[in-house]
Amino acid sequence: MNLKHFAQEFFLHESIHITMFFSILATFYFLYVTKKEDEGIIHFIFRALNIHQSNQVIHLIKPTIDSLQPVDLDRFNKKANTAHKKRMQTNRKLIAKTIYIILSIATIFIIINIILYYSSGRDYAGMPLKILIMNILGVVLLGGIEFIFFTQIVINYQQLTTDELYLQIINRIRNLTIISTNPQSEKMQFEQAKQLLISGLPPTKSRT
Repeated sequence: MNLKHFAQEFFLHESIHITMFFSILATFYFLYVTKKEDEGIIHFIFRALNIHQSNQVIHLIKPTIDSLQPVDLDRFNKKANTAHKKRMQTNRKLIAKTIYIILSIATIFIIINIILYYSSGRDYAGMPLKILIMNILGVVLLGGIEFIFFTQIVINYQQLTTDELYLQIINRIRNLTIISTNPQSEKMQFEQAKQLLISGLPPTKSRT
């Protein structure tokens, strides 16, 4: 094996493959996955609250909501707008950071390939057009597989159910006094909640 030719083809191949794959992966995440995650959170909350007129719990809560003064609603609205702006600002920084990483990776690979090209002279064995076409086809195929995996597997994964959530809320509220006076109880309750989520069984009580 000619190690020099291997290095030339390897770096040319990986520079195209990694840059393209990272770019498509980031685009897919920011434009599709994040939107689905936001929708999932909203749907989960609405399902957990079970908001409809026949729900007796809503009948108990609605008068309190209706009694809110305009000044209270305005305060909640301002806090929500502030939180939204802060969240979007953070996400924009994250997108900019992702673009910076992609450009940095591409720049490093370009420099390596230029060095290999000029240091090899006529002994350069790289085939940019062929490798570019191969990587485009490979990334498109891999991207399709990732999309199918996310839409058919990941998005259908059964997460925390509303019944489990209700139990955690009930236990949390019942133990508010204990938790406020004993910080160690909060840690113990968290460990019990993890046991319930992992095993699906109520936590075992310690024998005295």
